[in-house]
Amino acid sequence: MASIREVVAALPARGTLFAVPPWTPGSKCVVTEEDSVDGFQYLLEVELAAEVLEVWKDWRRGRIPTTDEAASAEIHYATTDAYEPV
Repeated sequence: MASIREVVAALPARGTLFAVPPWTPGSKCVVTEEDSVDGFQYLLEVELAAEVLEVWKDWRRGRIPTTDEAASAEIHYATTDAYEPV
């Protein structure tokens, strides 16, 4: 099973991310079209996850995040409803 960092590194075109809490970059994560997944909590929709990464890059002058930075940005947004500050 993939981790949040692995899923974020290769986001599919659509779906919803669900992950096992407590969320860390290494937490188990799935992407599905389902409304829920047993044992997993809603993280973000794929479209929103892609937006979070774009904002992260924009705020850092185009720098590409590491897989852990990308996963942390997604977790930050999912828990605070705000983009991760610079």
